[in-house]
Amino acid sequence: MELPTSALRLLVDILSELADGNAVKVVPIHAELTTQEAADLLNVSRPHLVKLLESGALPFHKAGKHRRVRFSDLMAYKSAQEQSSAAAMENWPRRHRRCRWAMNEDSPFTAVFDVCVLYPAPLRDFLMWLALSGRFRARWTTLIHDEWVRNLLRNRPELDPAQLQRTIDLRR
Repeated sequence: MELPTSALRLLVDILSELADGNAVKVVPIHAELTTQEAADLLNVSRPHLVKLLESGALPFHKAGKHRRVRFSDLMAYKSAQEQSSAAAMENWPRRHRRCRWAMNEDSPFTAVFDVCVLYPAPLRDFLMWLALSGRFRARWTTLIHDEWVRNLLRNRPELDPAQLQRTIDLRR
């Protein structure tokens, strides 16, 4: 049996998704979707999708009393949202220069350490070790840092500030 190259590529993509445990649904590009189907494809609630439709963010038409969304319009909207999100993530560190961050730039994963992670020393030390070993980038803001120090000093007044400063310097 001969298959066109485009059909073979599609079949490989479908089998790859199935092998990864993902469900696959083949939809013609000109198909019209119900609001529930469109919401499922965007991974949002139906009421949220209806708000997008009513606000004009996503085109639709009515078939009787029911809204219908063209698959191609939905995919164009999804692509634009993904590009916008990627651009926002790219610009995010530049917008937050006032924050202090600890980072391992080689790792694709990022973890934000909150006060509840920084305060208990054994947990903090273990997670810092994981970050330094390249498992993820560890980040925290100046506000998180200040809250951690403030809570520690309030709960442990016997601590020597010089000892605490050494811990802070090592963490940075």
